[in-house]
Amino acid sequence: MDRAAVHPIRRHKRHVFNDNYIFGKGRQRDRVRARDLVCYWSVVELGISMADLARKLEVTLSAVSYAVRRGEKEAKQGHFNPED
Repeated sequence: MDRAAVHPIRRHKRHVFNDNYIFGKGRQRDRVRARDLVCYWSVVELGISMADLARKLEVTLSAVSYAVRRGEKEAKQGHFNPED
């Protein structure tokens, strides 16, 4: 996945995210939410397959599937917007 595709999520209100933080290992709440949104936008908006995304992120297909679902929920609740 082109890391430039995640640029819109790098900044939200008080939070500034960098690629290493978003894609690094860990279960910190803001990291997981950012990763979920990146997965959702990558699959839905950019048309990247979940299998390709799983390979690029070095996680399982089911992990991406769950992340896409969580990201969809976050996006629909209006907490993040890729145009911010």
